[in-house]
Amino acid sequence: METNLITGGAFGVEALIFAVMGYLVVICWTLHLLKKKEKQTKPSCSLFQ
Repeated sequence: METNLITGGAFGVEALIFAVMGYLVVICWTLHLLKKKEKQTKPSCSLFQ
């Protein structure tokens, strides 16, 4: 008996639970890198320090 979470059911491998988890990891990593880059490139004003 095959489960839809493991085989992806009618949608195929794109709906596979492991593929979805992989997509989430990549999305979170990308957001992390974007926030890190934004923090580094933000200009600081010396008047208010």
